[in-house]
Amino acid sequence: MRKPQKKRINPTFIIILALLAVGLVVIGFLAVSKLGSPIKKNVELPFNIYYNYAFTGNGFVYIEGNSFNYYSLSDNKQNYSVMLENTDVKLAGSDSVQVVYTNSAVRLPKNQASLAISGTVKSVKCFYGFVAVHIEESRVDSVEKTDKIKIFSASGEQLDEIILSGRKLLEYGFFRKGRNDQLYSIELDYQASMPITSVSTYSLTTQSKTGIITIQNQLVECMIFTDKSVFAVGTNDIIRYEAEGNYESYRLLSYGYSLHDSSYTKSNTVFLMKNANHEDDVPQTIRIYKTAQGGSPNEQVNFMRVAESAKSVFACGDKVFVLTAGCLNRYSTLGSFDGSYKLSITVDEAQKLSDNSLLLTSGSKLYLLTLKP
Repeated sequence: MRKPQKKRINPTFIIILALLAVGLVVIGFLAVSKLGSPIKKNVELPFNIYYNYAFTGNGFVYIEGNSFNYYSLSDNKQNYSVMLENTDVKLAGSDSVQVVYTNSAVRLPKNQASLAISGTVKSVKCFYGFVAVHIEESRVDSVEKTDKIKIFSASGEQLDEIILSGRKLLEYGFFRKGRNDQLYSIELDYQASMPITSVSTYSLTTQSKTGIITIQNQLVECMIFTDKSVFAVGTNDIIRYEAEGNYESYRLLSYGYSLHDSSYTKSNTVFLMKNANHEDDVPQTIRIYKTAQGGSPNEQVNFMRVAESAKSVFACGDKVFVLTAGCLNRYSTLGSFDGSYKLSITVDEAQKLSDNSLLLTSGSKLYLLTLKP
């Protein structure tokens, strides 16, 4: 009897199956990592860790020798250098105005202008064409000191002066509301029998107060302003207010935690909270709050362990990133892993500058890592 012969498998068929398998693996990988690598570029900066430098939003100011330099990240035509008589200064700046200052003087190097200052300069902050100077002045009738914020234009003209009588300035800064540029201040009423924190907002266009929020029985760590919301991060609660009208809509418990980082999209805000007594730059455990920018919080609360090798953990959009010496690792706000991406350098330290940029240290060199929107 003739034995039945085994059918031979066509080699072409095997190749097709192999290609299909590889394709499925690639599709599966892309499904996990979604949009692929979040890294847009990583460039070395023209100064190193030994320089005096500061981030301006879309560039840097730094001192090299006796030269003050502005370095734009988007337009080389904006770059300039000015010689300084005194380089023992602090730096601040935005993309439209840059500043050098000491505890007694503030100068605009590009315009060679000095601002009219009396008292002790505590800090300086810059925005789109504006400079705010926090000044502490001694009082003749008291041992207490008065906090002031003086606001100047980019040309050095004084526009306004805010005197905080009976209140201590905890924090201040700029934000943009629609087309209007505004300044906010967080003030503590130290004369009250209980902690009372006030958050005031001022229009830089009309030079007038536009709103005030009073929060009792807790300190406010920071303020976050979005198109729809105003968030006050306090020692007991994260409180959301409507951007229009400043009326409270909800609270999230934050007692025992402090803010490590935050980020927001049009629909959600993400808060990364760490234990309040955690002093290290990189916490080992993160509490992730994701909440809606609406009248109802629809909050999600998740915990995530952070690797001991992490150099930085931060939020960007609705994602959480953990940076190690050689990789950028992405996670969802649920704490689930969403991809790992190798870096071209070995990172020693990392600092978040904005929602889409990190300052990386590798040896003595500095790099700017830019993320995709």
